[in-house]
Amino acid sequence: MTNIVDIKQLSPITNKGGEIFVPISPQNCDSKNLIMGKVILKAYEELLPHMHDYSDEAFLVVKGRGTLKIESKILPLENNKAYFIPKGQIHQITNDKDCDLELIFSSAPLAPHPSEGDKIVV
Repeated sequence: MTNIVDIKQLSPITNKGGEIFVPISPQNCDSKNLIMGKVILKAYEELLPHMHDYSDEAFLVVKGRGTLKIESKILPLENNKAYFIPKGQIHQITNDKDCDLELIFSSAPLAPHPSEGDKIVV
């Protein structure tokens, strides 16, 4: 399996809000311990509130601004800033601006099965 993945060749995940591309994962390359991807939220879109039982998550804002809700705390998301979310914490990202918000994220360690990765919280 290749270890170089062209994100333009991937179909986005869209059932969690926005467009999520995951080029680095066991499904796409030799990664066994982490995933890495890109999130694009158009104006006023949001990711659904979710949590990870097995993984810590970190992300870097590469374009735009928005808000990050971790449990009951709300933080501003700003371009060129990195954020860390420990496993088990409910979090949600919202683009509350009229331009795109883009993030690069990584999660590790991986859940035992992909179906156990994200838990949507309603």
